[in-house]
Amino acid sequence: MNKLDINKIRNWMYRNARPLELAKWQYHFEGGSQSAVLNMLKIYQNEDGGFAHALEPDCWNPISSPLQTWTATEILYEISCESSEVIDGILRYLDSGLSFE
Repeated sequence: MNKLDINKIRNWMYRNARPLELAKWQYHFEGGSQSAVLNMLKIYQNEDGGFAHALEPDCWNPISSPLQTWTATEILYEISCESSEVIDGILRYLDSGLSFE
């Protein structure tokens, strides 16, 4: 088994990752900021506060969905975010009852 080469992984991330995943990489391994991840996450947030636009890469629906909104909460947890306008939007979306029966 080959030894893990962090530089090869880093190069791959910078060449191939979406900006959101790159911001997460930088947060975890290069001293990147929580705000950089939040700024990238906001790109996927709709006006209603829910998430869409392939935040969850297999779901290209542009309309907010519970699955993609859940994915956003997982990222917020990952970066230890407890308060932000992104969270306020999520709560607004959940409170609206949109996409829920």
